[in-house]
Amino acid sequence: KIKPILKLVVEDGTAKSGKSDFFTIGGKTGTAQKYDPAIKALSNSKWYTWFAGFFPVEKPLFTVVVFANEPKPKFPGEHIGGGGVSATVLKNLVDRIMFYYKQKPDKVPTSDNSLSSVQR
Repeated sequence: KIKPILKLVVEDGTAKSGKSDFFTIGGKTGTAQKYDPAIKALSNSKWYTWFAGFFPVEKPLFTVVVFANEPKPKFPGEHIGGGGVSATVLKNLVDRIMFYYKQKPDKVPTSDNSLSSVQR
């Protein structure tokens, strides 16, 4: 019952950057402020982010957790969160893992994508 909900997190939720063109992924994002001992409070600029994902959604073969300690923004003002940083890393791992184990995609790639776009 929960698999479709966790699939939506990736397909249309906080982890859209983790969406694979070839495989369905379900999961949950997480973001937490780090404690800064210098100010004895939670930092407004240092974060932990993570994404726990499983794939493929219907018949999961793998579960992977990606944890990032103080990820850096790509541009000033970018929100750092598990859906942006850690989910993107997981997406790249999913494609590589599944092709390494010779698993067939469970999604139909869009016309502008091809299997050759995945670096093995």
